[in-house]
Amino acid sequence: MKKICKNGYKISNADEKALNRYLNVDFNQWIQNALNGMINKATKSIINDYLELYKSKQTESIASDLSILIPAIIEMPEFKSYNYSTVEEVNIKRKQPSNKEVIENGFEIEDWQEQALNAFYANYEDQLYYFMKNKVNRRKEAFNKEFTNVLMKEKSNIPVHQDDLIDLITARSGYKTRKQEDAEMLAKITETQQ
Repeated sequence: MKKICKNGYKISNADEKALNRYLNVDFNQWIQNALNGMINKATKSIINDYLELYKSKQTESIASDLSILIPAIIEMPEFKSYNYSTVEEVNIKRKQPSNKEVIENGFEIEDWQEQALNAFYANYEDQLYYFMKNKVNRRKEAFNKEFTNVLMKEKSNIPVHQDDLIDLITARSGYKTRKQEDAEMLAKITETQQ
């Protein structure tokens, strides 16, 4: 087992509010899902690109256990690392400090999963941190866009800073997060089916 993202990741209160507006899982679960997606992408790419070559070099049946198969494929002299990366600088506009830890203890992954990640990504931890920063940034931008339009229709003053706008809107009575809206919708559906 290998522990990754040991340095954790911090978000501000406004970041968390913007994430809660659009995510139907908490951010920690979203990060775990993103990591699982990265592992799946790396594993599937390696299997799709190299399994037939690996099989052609074997004299007997091969293991279908990924913890055996992935390291064996990576050890082939023909295997070439992908060095995949979409990492770019993400500048999250914040007025509030980032003081809420969301992945305090990091994540544990199997050794073969780390091998797959290392074989596929140029730097898998940087890639995961990029996904986290990008998600926060995009949710804050979406929140800003959605509620700037609401305030314009109401002819209300619009705060200059995203964090102030997020705090203003989430303090309103009747404001709901995505989870709350989904729960209400599910309750209505259940009620109409009875």
